[in-house]
Amino acid sequence: MDLQANQLDEWREHVIQLLLQPLVDEETEEVTGEEFEESTKLQDDILIYTLVLRCAIADRQAAVTGQHNFLVEHETKAAIRLAKHGEGPAPTDLLALFALREKLKPECVPEDPYTSLRGLLSELRGLLLKLRSDAANGNERANAELSIATQLQKLIQSLQAEQMKAITSMERETEDFTDTLNARLEFYRQLQAVSDMVAGREDPTDEQDFVAILRQEAALQQKMAAAESKHRYRKLYRLSAPNAIC
Repeated sequence: MDLQANQLDEWREHVIQLLLQPLVDEETEEVTGEEFEESTKLQDDILIYTLVLRCAIADRQAAVTGQHNFLVEHETKAAIRLAKHGEGPAPTDLLALFALREKLKPECVPEDPYTSLRGLLSELRGLLLKLRSDAANGNERANAELSIATQLQKLIQSLQAEQMKAITSMERETEDFTDTLNARLEFYRQLQAVSDMVAGREDPTDEQDFVAILRQEAALQQKMAAAESKHRYRKLYRLSAPNAIC
């Protein structure tokens, strides 16, 4: 778990640095409208590192509680399956990350209580019951072992509480990473939409396009004429209003 903790810290720091990248190159005065495409690689990197973080955190939680997160396992299998077919975000990098995650994954076998902290505590409770009974009957060896087992129980309980607190904190942080990534993607979508809106109008390519444009212009002219008429009426009303009051 210590080896995995070091890798988790490295992955977390990498994601943070990626998310701190400026949305648009501040040294470039002109916005080309291609920023969304140019940011794809960065967004893919953030996505795969966030995914491997979620999986590694779930691995750690399993080593503490003895329970697997089947939703994360399903997402992991789906992502790996796509990556093996060259699909999904950064497939080559994703496979490399998950190979490292598998290597550092703490062993957790549901049938083996000695592969999780919760399982160890359960076994210790059973042992403590037996040792207390033997010690009460005057067994000195059992009394000595009872003292050791009690200290071990307190140590594992403290370790379990610390690990669950850290896991909860990392889960919240990973959710923040995902929210920030979604906000970045939304920014680029809106930027692309604005770019498309201000793009130069192409000349009509056929008669139907030309007729449609003429109709749009005629409709706009009618709206403008109606607006001017209302404006003149309101102006005349304001001028005549004082005399009407008198």
